[in-house]
Amino acid sequence: MRNKVSKKKRLVLTEEEVFRRLIQGDEVGLARALSMIYREEATSSLLSRIYAYNADKKHKSKVIGITGAGGVGKSTLISVLAEALLKKGLRIGIIAVDPSSPKTGGALLGDRIRLQHLFPNPNLFFRSFSSRGMVGGINPFIFDAVAVLEAASFDYIIIETLGIGQDEIDIVHMCDLTALVIAPGLGDDVQFLKSGVIELVDLIVMNKSDLPTASRTVGILNSYTRMVENHPDIIKLSAYKKQGIMELIEYIDNKWQELLDNGSLEKRRMERWKFQVGNWMRYIIGKRIHKFVEKGEVNPKASPYEIAISTLKEWGCEV
Repeated sequence: MRNKVSKKKRLVLTEEEVFRRLIQGDEVGLARALSMIYREEATSSLLSRIYAYNADKKHKSKVIGITGAGGVGKSTLISVLAEALLKKGLRIGIIAVDPSSPKTGGALLGDRIRLQHLFPNPNLFFRSFSSRGMVGGINPFIFDAVAVLEAASFDYIIIETLGIGQDEIDIVHMCDLTALVIAPGLGDDVQFLKSGVIELVDLIVMNKSDLPTASRTVGILNSYTRMVENHPDIIKLSAYKKQGIMELIEYIDNKWQELLDNGSLEKRRMERWKFQVGNWMRYIIGKRIHKFVEKGEVNPKASPYEIAISTLKEWGCEV
């Protein structure tokens, strides 16, 4: 006689139920909303309800961006930062932006392993998203994921990027505060001078500050930031040794409140909304262009520029 294997039925939720459970902070509703968005299953009405809800509610999440080159200790920093915030009784949502698989488009890496010691915890949520090859490092789905987490009323939403380069600076458009993490001995003292990102971030976190070469890097930072208008602040810490974490939290809380009080936070969020409109437009048009190029006929005698112009005109674009 064949053994019967019981299969757990997948919970089917309507859009109304997903939204209701999401704003109640229910983990199933949150996970389902994120999955619907990332699989492009979410309707425009669901997203509209989420954005409208966030605009009206008083509780605002602190959206904090953590970026920096590979090897500076971003994941370790986020781990100890989340641990300290959880001890304060706060709800923390973490989004890790990872490189895209060239075959599947999914995330190649995942930093959940560094957070394993913090699970299970009902106040901690972690999700990895792939960059989907977007120039700038952030695709529009990640912007919408932040809106979903805010609808679930997390106190902190932390976004970690896959590593900032000279063009991958979109994270500054999606966060209330952005911190650039650097470490001594990795050539960062040259790289950040080249990239110009130092002029865009709110804070520079000098990680691994217990290393002997840290003083030299901090000296270079102090010299350079004096030449930058609205220069970022500098905080020294050691994530591995859990030194300086409470000072970082105090800085974030005070700076965020300052932005809220002087109206800068609202301005930044309005700019974030406008950037997201353009981000979606670039993504949608980019998909259409990719499909056209893949299936289009090749005519070496024709100018690619002329083909591009004529095609865009056919699509109703002004060129």
